[in-house]
Amino acid sequence: MIGRNALILLGFLLSSTANADPVKIAVAANFAKVAEALADNFEADGHGRIAIVIGSTGALYLQITQGAPFEAFLAADRERPERLEVEGLTIPGSRFTYALGHLALYTRRGAMPDADTLASAHFQRLAIANPTTAPYGAAAIEAISALGLMDHLSTKLVRGKSVAQAFQFAWSGSAEYALVSEAQAQDSAEGNFWPLPRNLYQPIAQDAVLTINASPKAAEFLNFMKSPAAQALIARAGYSIAPH
Repeated sequence: MIGRNALILLGFLLSSTANADPVKIAVAANFAKVAEALADNFEADGHGRIAIVIGSTGALYLQITQGAPFEAFLAADRERPERLEVEGLTIPGSRFTYALGHLALYTRRGAMPDADTLASAHFQRLAIANPTTAPYGAAAIEAISALGLMDHLSTKLVRGKSVAQAFQFAWSGSAEYALVSEAQAQDSAEGNFWPLPRNLYQPIAQDAVLTINASPKAAEFLNFMKSPAAQALIARAGYSIAPH
């Protein structure tokens, strides 16, 4: 038989182990670096550890519907978090828009791109994210269509699994250009970029939501994202801030 003191010690150890487990946050690829910086600040303030899992919004959404143990979801759109709400997989009332993303035409080795670059015949490949699973890919297709360039660019498009992979194609030279998030282009140590006119595509509202797996620490992290310090970090990274 286990004595009372042993039971207390066992309970303490189990509680300590549980508290030590990192909060698992699913994060859209375009927001990865910012999420990691936010997690570092959160941890530095003594709030506990955050584990960032990166992927395309569509792929992460699918994993959550299949039971992946994420406690929060930082999507690159509004649609998938709303779907999770309808499916009963989120904490009611927890969803909010944490950032408004923007598209940019990025090149690592080319000259500064401009409005005429996409219409030119002087490049072979334009990388975009998969428009089916990645909101920035869908926005890229919308912008290309609005410019009347779909026929011109259809044979030049190279699709990455996520906007991070689309950026990597341009970085590695597999594609001369990529339509990526302005935040990614701004953060790049090399290259040039042109912010696309924002009337070419619908605003990329990026929503966060707590899943039904959420712990109090996950809720703390999403509240931390609304703080002035966190909002300033998000804005510096190249996003617009939505009113809460």
